[in-house]
Amino acid sequence: MAAKSAEERLMEGKVDDARRYADEKIGDARKYAYEAKDKFDGLVSEHPLAFVVGAFVGGLLLGKVLSDRR
Repeated sequence: MAAKSAEERLMEGKVDDARRYADEKIGDARKYAYEAKDKFDGLVSEHPLAFVVGAFVGGLLLGKVLSDRR
């Protein structure tokens, strides 16, 4: 097996750096998503009726807007 050239080693290093950077950003996105989910779950559990009423009213408004577009 032939020894790798300096250019091949440089490209492998860049690929490894890009992979580490992508893994870090994916980890940050996962952390943010879990925090947002926990916050949302907390809000819903504190005021479940308000959440249901808000969703119902939002659905009515959306239906009205969509029906007016015809």
